[in-house]
Amino acid sequence: MMPEHLKMPEKVCLVGLGQMGGSIAKALKANNDEVHITAWARKQDAIDDAIAQGHIDFGSTDVSTAVADADLSILSLPVEPLIDFVEEHASKFKKGSIVTDVSSVKSIIVDEVRPVFNELGIHFIGSHPMAGNEKSGLDHACSELYDKTVTFICSYSTDDPAAINIVRELWREIGSIPYEVDAIEHDEAVAATSHTLHITAAVTTLLALDEKKYDLTKLACAGAFRDTSRIAASSPKMWRDITKTNKKAILKTIDQTVEEIETIKQVIINDDWERLESYLERGKELREKWWSYYQDFKK
Repeated sequence: MMPEHLKMPEKVCLVGLGQMGGSIAKALKANNDEVHITAWARKQDAIDDAIAQGHIDFGSTDVSTAVADADLSILSLPVEPLIDFVEEHASKFKKGSIVTDVSSVKSIIVDEVRPVFNELGIHFIGSHPMAGNEKSGLDHACSELYDKTVTFICSYSTDDPAAINIVRELWREIGSIPYEVDAIEHDEAVAATSHTLHITAAVTTLLALDEKKYDLTKLACAGAFRDTSRIAASSPKMWRDITKTNKKAILKTIDQTVEEIETIKQVIINDDWERLESYLERGKELREKWWSYYQDFKK
């Protein structure tokens, strides 16, 4: 529960009712039966479903109706549509209210969204919960999605401390652990741990399941292919958007990936099997080190 000296805003609005937004609504309802949740969605069906399932109290396809009274709003939209949404609708949010988001790219968000809200007397604090999977939509929302996850918070020294605290405690309220980080450092980190991996998963899938050899390779795809290719099933539109808006960091990581592959290619060409084994051993050690940390973290 939120500490007594901090009070969860009474009126919270979810802008977007996909997996991420829907999961926040479900988690808030599960942890705080006093909060009044409204939502905006493009389609009335999503709102009707969310109300029928008890995830939200009210919703509207009209932005003003949905956000006007919210003390805290959470933007759960893809990056570029989110920026367009803010440019068009920022004036409809309540002055003095707090706005955060769930975008996996932070530099462009804090650079382009934060100033728009600040000029209107609205506090914007960028967030990125490390949650979700290859599924999308309200049907895949889960009240436990954020349990024992990290949520990165990208604030400025000039941001209102109370607003930062409220956003920090919002994530704690639904089971996540807030971690404050610089937006550029955040984008470089997730380019290596997530964004570039979606591209390489697609590459692996395209190479393995090429139409000319599909009849055979489909039979050779088992656990290794399943685990490596899983994220290739994610929304192509969403990942096009993410890649476009984190282009610099992703290109840097791709360059590093190509350099590593070229190094290993030469190792294999030179029949340097001891070096290859050492390289693979180092990867194994690092993965096991991380896995041990991850298991402890999730306890």
